[in-house]
Amino acid sequence: MIVALDALVAVEVRWPAAGMLAIAVVAGVVVAALRHHRWRSAAAGRVVANLDLAWQSTALRRAHRRYTSWVVVELVAVLVGLAGATLLAMRPVSARVVVGSTAARDVVLCLDVSGSMTRLDGQLLEQFAELAGQLDGTRIALTIWDNSAITVFPLTDDAGFVADQLRATADAFRRRDLALFKGTYSGADGTSLVGDGLVSCLERFDRRDARRARSIVLATDNQVAGKPQFSLAAATAQLTALHVRLFAVAPDTGTTTAPLAQLRAAAGNAGGSYYPVGQAGASPGLARQILADHGTPTRQPAQLARHDAPRPWLILAGVAWLLAGLAALVVRR
Repeated sequence: MIVALDALVAVEVRWPAAGMLAIAVVAGVVVAALRHHRWRSAAAGRVVANLDLAWQSTALRRAHRRYTSWVVVELVAVLVGLAGATLLAMRPVSARVVVGSTAARDVVLCLDVSGSMTRLDGQLLEQFAELAGQLDGTRIALTIWDNSAITVFPLTDDAGFVADQLRATADAFRRRDLALFKGTYSGADGTSLVGDGLVSCLERFDRRDARRARSIVLATDNQVAGKPQFSLAAATAQLTALHVRLFAVAPDTGTTTAPLAQLRAAAGNAGGSYYPVGQAGASPGLARQILADHGTPTRQPAQLARHDAPRPWLILAGVAWLLAGLAALVVRR
């Protein structure tokens, strides 16, 4: 989102040379017209008798004043119309001082693709796909894992691409398309190695020196089977050290099991939140709630923004030429 900080600062022109050329052409036409008018007046000069008597007529003087007034109106309207057309040729722009207020955040969707999680994963992806076009300044990445992680797509703010990829992946979850899961199970001992998956998702963040809010949306039931290289606590400590927030989404079993309690504690320790999802499925606003909890927009440095502004001059020129046409009809009537 870009928010205007000041009112209109200035009106500038991008093509001043076009205006200079138009002025030269108009000046040449006016000089030629005046010379032609003088030549025709001299050639068509007539001597009229008793003109002084005619000027004593009130009706003639009134008609002459009306005629002169409309000639002046016509002349002024033509000049204004020419000025408006000249400004349009010079391509006027408005300049405003604006300050950018964007999300300036990175979100890595970090999904456990073990069999118990695919339904919830698909629901979460569909919700984020619906929000993709509204995430001004937000970059999204998708990483899936079981006992090893693969990147479906890296961090990007291309809303169309993100939405398409999320919907395609959600559809693959529904169909249990095995091609999607290639690489998520490397043959190592164990499944749902949550700590390892979380660390792998953490590695997807780039631009570490940039001032951006970063978070991981971790969807898992924390049912670890095997020996991961990183425990959930160790992985969470790495997130905290890098100021990355953790939002955990897990199926709600109705009871607070030890794995879910660990997941809730990890999200709290990493500055995020825990979202249990019941049997009815993820609530329609879950993804929006996660992003709302993500943090406040980041203020960007003020910039001078320029935009084409032809409308005022187009209206001015149009009205002036219409008035010139009306005056010409009255004068020649």
